[in-house]
Amino acid sequence: MIPMERKNLTFWYKFIELQYKMLFNNQENVAGHMYASEPLDWLFLKRGVAYWISSNSNAQIHFIGNVVTWISGTLGLLSYLGLFVVYLLRRQRACYDLPEQAWNKFCTVGEVLGVGYAVHYLPYFLVDRTLFLHHYMPAYMFKLCLLAAMVEHGHYLLADYLKASKLAKLYIAIVGLWLASILYVFWFFSPVTYGVADLTADQVMSMAWRDTWDLIIHK
Repeated sequence: MIPMERKNLTFWYKFIELQYKMLFNNQENVAGHMYASEPLDWLFLKRGVAYWISSNSNAQIHFIGNVVTWISGTLGLLSYLGLFVVYLLRRQRACYDLPEQAWNKFCTVGEVLGVGYAVHYLPYFLVDRTLFLHHYMPAYMFKLCLLAAMVEHGHYLLADYLKASKLAKLYIAIVGLWLASILYVFWFFSPVTYGVADLTADQVMSMAWRDTWDLIIHK
């Protein structure tokens, strides 16, 4: 029954109840959801999540993420793994492509960011519950930091290791264009990121860059 009088709960009672709910609420999750996704879907932003839609227009808040940084982050992760294997195999043959300081820095990036990403991502393959894109966000933060480290490593290889100044300048220009594309995508999707604009049906459809992005149209 619902108590008629206000019940004052202690801090520790609230704390224990919160921990209990976080540990055992998996049983309360509804199996199957139209915006549910699998861990493999998160790598290339296959699904989004609808959070809110206006009852009077197509204004809505839809969690999609910046597709440029999302895909770049996955490619950066794969590039790191590929380079690490190449460097490691060549070092086994006494081919030291990087100075010891640069190699130690490259390994530290993997130990901190790569392992951090794996710890926050891989366990979801063992979870038997309904998952959504927002579960990927802690791992995504590590992936973004790893991407930044890979961008810096690329410049190091061109400017400091190969001494290819012209290629290094071209690389900087390409990175500048890449950053501009990130800003453009942020601006383009800001109406559904913040839900501040009354969108037409055509505008909503123009944002569905993938067939699996289920943006909502009801006006």
